[in-house]
Order: sequence, then structure tokens, then C-alpha cells
Amino acid sequence: MLQVQEFQSDFDTIPQPTDWARARRGNRLDCETAVLLRRKLGPEFNASESWLDLASRLSSQGFALRFEADRLILVETLRGDKVCSCRFLGHPLAQLSARFGKLRARPPKGIARFGMPVL
Repeated sequence: MLQVQEFQSDFDTIPQPTDWARARRGNRLDCETAVLLRRKLGPEFNASESWLDLASRLSSQGFALRFEADRLILVETLRGDKVCSCRFLGHPLAQLSARFGKLRARPPKGIARFGMPVL
């Protein structure tokens, strides 16, 4: 027997982290998803006081940071899928480095558990 899934029409529902990477078109998120992601993570970026704080806040939302070709990339923690660059979200690496200081190539013990991979 064929089962029909219920359609959700609640526009305030934000996709779970596994849906973010699926919304990419080529190398970019579609416009609607980008707006939702900025709305969801903007407060986390703005309220963070350090790299560790930012990593912790993003981890609580299901995301992590990693470097890719000298860019800071947002990834899903569940599958490790690349979502977008932090610059695309309005938070370029240079701006974050000015706020928090230069990100160390080898983070001190403890940062990895908050979602930032040890490089």
C-alpha cells in the first residue's frame, strides 16, 4: 500500500541541518534557504565572544566550521556536508579574525569537541 506523507505548510519551520546541504544549487544555496540560514545562525555569530564560543554555539545548532582552500566553511555536523562559506552568511574570515584573533592552525584541547575539526 502506498503511503502519502503529510504536507507541512508552516513557513516558520526551519529545515533541520541535514536539509541545508540539499538546498545547494551548484556552489551556492538557493536564496530562500540562504535567508533562513542567515536568520538561524546570525545571532550565534553576532553573540559569540571567541572562536570557542562560536564553535560551541554552531555545534548546538548542528553545524561546525572547517577550512577549505583558505576559506572558512560551514558544514553540517551530522554528515559533514559543506553548506556554504561564512562569507556567504555575512561573516568573512577576516572580520571574525579581527573580533576573535587569528584562528590557530592546531586548536587547543577541547575545541574539537565543539565541532571544529583539529587541523
